[in-house]
Amino acid sequence: MKIIVIKVDGTLTSEEREHEPALAILQETVGGYVELIKGVLYQDPDDGKQHSVFLYVNDEGRLKHLPLNKRATELCGFELVGNVVVVCRGRRSGRVS
Repeated sequence: MKIIVIKVDGTLTSEEREHEPALAILQETVGGYVELIKGVLYQDPDDGKQHSVFLYVNDEGRLKHLPLNKRATELCGFELVGNVVVVCRGRRSGRVS
């Protein structure tokens, strides 16, 4: 599976993994408790195609007034705040940014 981290500063990193990241890693990445958003259509910048993915975001991101994640918002089509972890299951791209 492909794991993509989209930070609020616009940087994007991706890697291929056999398993999803552990809860502690997800929480560290998003900066708190995680909320899972299923079945999101994501425009992959690597191949330009849309994929159905899972997103992990900070569960209290809006309450904590986390900054808008412009790049994640553009790629997913709805407003997201804070760092975002995108999980593309069953897909291998071979590219790591």
